[in-house]
Amino acid sequence: MNYDEVIFFDLETSGLEPDQHSIIQIAAIDAVSGDEFSRKVKFRKKLASPEALAVNHYTDEAWEDAVCQIGAYNDFIQFAKEHAKQSRISKKTGKPYPVAVMAGHNIDKFDMAFLKAWNIRFGGWMPIDYACYDTLQLARWALPNFDKGYDLETLAKYFGVHSGISHDALEDVRNNIKVAGCLLQVLEVGVMPPWARKIKF
Repeated sequence: MNYDEVIFFDLETSGLEPDQHSIIQIAAIDAVSGDEFSRKVKFRKKLASPEALAVNHYTDEAWEDAVCQIGAYNDFIQFAKEHAKQSRISKKTGKPYPVAVMAGHNIDKFDMAFLKAWNIRFGGWMPIDYACYDTLQLARWALPNFDKGYDLETLAKYFGVHSGISHDALEDVRNNIKVAGCLLQVLEVGVMPPWARKIKF
């Protein structure tokens, strides 16, 4: 597990189906530099799940500064480009190119699917590695007999690092980084990422 140079990210969405629902908030933090990215995103409310909007604390006032879908998509691509630290080799040209390695909670089954759908919708190229680091799996390795639940809020409260409201993308990313650092310490990985060593619990 190489968590040295990753971007933690989180999405809030208007429902659970990537081919039907939209990203309504996206946030990311470069674990090394601490640089933050956050956008609220415009979406079609009539296609949204009321339950999802309630979970995400949606109000018209809170989304007044939301940007259009293509604007948020392009802004996120730019953030990923600026923080792409891992090199991959192009199958077509044989030349190296940089990608950002993503980390997050339950992203393998949920968030990455929405990013892929976003990419298909706008026909661009996202400079990220779709082989991601999922801290939900990390939690299952570190706490195999944990009976309180593996959701991010529960883990953050268990480690005493929870701050802010849940289901706000940026606050969830901040909590996720703290939880990831705690889990890596529990696992006693050989070489602890510098950012993880700073987290106390």
